[in-house]
Amino acid sequence: MALTFPTSPTVGQQYTEGNKTWQWNGTTWDAVNTSDLTSGVLLLPTHATPDVVEASVVWNETTDTVSVGTGLDSKDLAKVEDVPTVLTDLGITDGTAGQVLTTDGAGAFTFETASAATTLDGLTDVTAAGATNGQLLTADGAGNFTFTTVSGVSSTLAGLTDVDVTGQTSGQFLTTDGAGNFTFATPVDLVGATTLDELTDVTAAGSTAGQVLTSDGAGNFTFATPTTTLDGLTDVTAAGSTAGQILSSDGAGAYTFIDHYSDTDVAAYLNTNLDSDIVPDTSITYDVGKAVSRFKELHVRDIFTENIEANEVKAFGQLRLESTSDIILATTTIYGTGANTLDIGASLFPMKEIHTNNLASYTTLTIPINNTPNTADGSMTWDGTNNKLYVGDGTTAIEIGAGGYGDTDVATYLNGNLDTHIIPDTNATYDIGAAEFKIRHLYLSDNSLKFVNASNTEYSMGVDGDGELTFQSVKLSDAAVIKVQSADLDMGGNKVLFANVYTNFGDLPNASLYHGMFAHVHSDAAAYYAHAGAWVKLANDSAVPTALTDLGITDGTSGQVLQTDGSGNFTFATPSGAGAARNTYTGATASIADQASANLDVTGCKSYVIYKITTDVGAWVTIYADAASRTADTRTYADKGTDPSTDGVIAEVITTGAETVLVAPGVYGFNNEATPTTNIPMRVFNDSGGTSTVTVTVDVLTLEA
Repeated sequence: MALTFPTSPTVGQQYTEGNKTWQWNGTTWDAVNTSDLTSGVLLLPTHATPDVVEASVVWNETTDTVSVGTGLDSKDLAKVEDVPTVLTDLGITDGTAGQVLTTDGAGAFTFETASAATTLDGLTDVTAAGATNGQLLTADGAGNFTFTTVSGVSSTLAGLTDVDVTGQTSGQFLTTDGAGNFTFATPVDLVGATTLDELTDVTAAGSTAGQVLTSDGAGNFTFATPTTTLDGLTDVTAAGSTAGQILSSDGAGAYTFIDHYSDTDVAAYLNTNLDSDIVPDTSITYDVGKAVSRFKELHVRDIFTENIEANEVKAFGQLRLESTSDIILATTTIYGTGANTLDIGASLFPMKEIHTNNLASYTTLTIPINNTPNTADGSMTWDGTNNKLYVGDGTTAIEIGAGGYGDTDVATYLNGNLDTHIIPDTNATYDIGAAEFKIRHLYLSDNSLKFVNASNTEYSMGVDGDGELTFQSVKLSDAAVIKVQSADLDMGGNKVLFANVYTNFGDLPNASLYHGMFAHVHSDAAAYYAHAGAWVKLANDSAVPTALTDLGITDGTSGQVLQTDGSGNFTFATPSGAGAARNTYTGATASIADQASANLDVTGCKSYVIYKITTDVGAWVTIYADAASRTADTRTYADKGTDPSTDGVIAEVITTGAETVLVAPGVYGFNNEATPTTNIPMRVFNDSGGTSTVTVTVDVLTLEA
């Protein structure tokens, strides 16, 4: 079979012949299997602008990325090589060993050497030398800080010049004179009264339990006993009242108790004493009886109905005459109030007989004239336009006595004698069948089902020899395939379900031929897309690091910082000059004689600030920077209180018993060995007055662990 491919094709254009499809890749025509999408390939739509429709997948040829729509925006899928695995992948330049990761607060991170300053004295812009108790840290406005004594500042009310605290007593309030002066005064001086007895317009004297505070309307208040019974009310007369009476008003503000009628009283009166008319006080206002509570019998002598309005006489059961009674009309006409307003009988309750002095011989029956015949069952209508009589059967109006064709006549003719075309008298006017009354079968020959557009162009639809539906002699199945293959597949927001799954990576097709294709490799449990002649692996969500531990960095302890060795290795450690915290270090000597000394090494930290030194007995304690300085200090107990004979003394205290000495301001200390250790060297003289061990506790701020 010779193939005639399109001339001058564009990249991606497809050509179908029979059941086979080819696609132009820019150089050659490639065979494309479209009979089974599960074994073929899916070409993603190529757009420079990603689609935001939910679950849409688009290849962005500008940025070479695959994007997935979320319904609100689109998300790019990351390449495996673009997923960060170390800090340097996040654009952070590595530092040198011992440096720490710092931020500028604006999203920029760098490795820097930690500040060496651990006290105020170590800061270049703070002068702490010579500071005394009570001074404040002040600024000169140019970034320099120093401790100074601030005059005029008081920490108590007694030190304020505008507050008079002399003679103040418990319970007084601080008050102002409105001019910036304050003094203490008792509450009564402020509000004038603290109890009701102290209020000038309230008389509480002589009040008893149960009384209420009343007003005379002029701003004066007193306690009075309230009226609690009707007998205590001046406008109510309760004297002589009996059980069952009701309180009645005379309309002028006076009340008294009177007897009242009951339902039985009214009924008894009406049964024996009715001697006047029962007349409503307004016209047509009241009913006698009601729908759910009706009178059984109504005995009347005369009925006058000349003024009864329409619908005002209502019967909620039967309105009837006994079998021996007649309604006799004497020279009276029964008529409605207007044309077509009076019915005799009803559709559900017709009259049995109507005697009208022999209707057949002496009267005329007039049929309603209606140019649209009435279809109501049993109705009779005269069509005055076409002079035809119709009777309704509940569904249609049947013509009576016309002598022309009926429905059966037409049906008989069409079933056996159709020998001409059935053509409407105007274009596109009549239907064959309807939504409720449909034609069951329509038999047509060849491509004889014709469609005509607004321009009167005719199109044919039929069935070919294989039984396939055709339009203009083209199989609709082939036309649908060609339509899908020749353009981007736009489902209008609907889903495209496919299984583009390959068992192994080696089963993927040539990436160069299917640039932008998206596929899943089952054995790798990963997604790939074709780009630049290679299959690019996409990262699973679980593989994207969300914490430092996901990058293989072991977590440290609280207060530690992340450090690098400069070779891409990162660990958490306590840096030099960082991790300051308060700690207590304790050591005890062996038993020593009074006024004798012993060396004591307390395990602590490498550098620190001393806050307090505590001994459990009287002692002289000296703390040194190193063991050599302790050896160089040759003082004996007789030299207690003198200056040390070495420069390595950090601090010393003399206690008279179990005592804590506050070191203020704090004293900086450190281990001065060639290789610094956590040892704190001490010399302790027993000054308890007898042989004893001495326990020494040092409270410090740990600067270097």
